[in-house]
Amino acid sequence: GSISNTEFSYLNGVSSAIQTQIDTKAATSYVNDAVAGLRTRIIAECASTANVNISNALEAGDTIDGVTLVAGDRVLLKDQSTASENGLYTAIGSGAGAASRDTQFNSIEELSGQMIVVNQGSANDNKIFLCTTNNTASLGSDSITYNVITPSNVGTVTSVGVADSGA
Repeated sequence: GSISNTEFSYLNGVSSAIQTQIDTKAATSYVNDAVAGLRTRIIAECASTANVNISNALEAGDTIDGVTLVAGDRVLLKDQSTASENGLYTAIGSGAGAASRDTQFNSIEELSGQMIVVNQGSANDNKIFLCTTNNTASLGSDSITYNVITPSNVGTVTSVGVADSGA
């Protein structure tokens, strides 16, 4: 037989609702799987290329890797002579003196395993650095180490799996 307009509207509504639920579940699973085990991506305006004098070289108007700092810029120091000084700092106003660690990332737990994307610079523009220091280290006394991550766009995807959430 034929389907009435009322029956068709009902079936279309059910089909649409089911498809929406499937799409939502697939998108949620995809995002959850994609970020599993990853930490927050941090943006730094620039990154050091050599030792930086924290007491007066992170002020507005100072230059790091060809970038003139503005108060409030997040700066990745990764090349300190005293490696325990490495980390994320906030540039301060001109003549304001010593800079301090970025308040959002001023503990080893907040630094360990983090990826920092550098926004500008002659040597470090668009580079990604990973803090490889173990989260059991002590901030201020243990070395903090950053390694550049080089994404690779090679190979062929042969399969993509979706984890069963048990739902």
